[in-house]
Amino acid sequence: MTTAAVDTRPRARRMALPAAVFVGTLAAAVVIHLRDPNASGNYPTCPFLYLTGWYCPGCGSLRALHALTHLDVATALDRNPLATGALVGLVVGFVRWAARLWSGRPRPGLAPAWTLYALAALVIGYGVLRNLPGMEILSPA
Repeated sequence: MTTAAVDTRPRARRMALPAAVFVGTLAAAVVIHLRDPNASGNYPTCPFLYLTGWYCPGCGSLRALHALTHLDVATALDRNPLATGALVGLVVGFVRWAARLWSGRPRPGLAPAWTLYALAALVIGYGVLRNLPGMEILSPA
């Protein structure tokens, strides 16, 4: 087993990709903030919902992100609690990634395979649950 070496590239070069991701995310957030997904015609319909009539695990995510850009956490959780929680995980992951690159620490090992399977089961289970009778609380409507 080999040990990862410390990243010796200049800090500005190490931080170029996190900076680009941050700027791109900020630009997308501004667009989502300014163009209300609740208004008809601003964004396309979910293709899965259009073709099947069922809510996919992502349905309501755009409306949840719009609510979050307006600091309305309750509405975001109402539209898509899974996406709202995932956003928290993405922010934490981004901060950890940027901090690691800032310090030059080596990349940690990969996550175990079971975490991918658990994440897939969570997303699929959520997609099934939100379409069952009696689970209208998970509906993005």
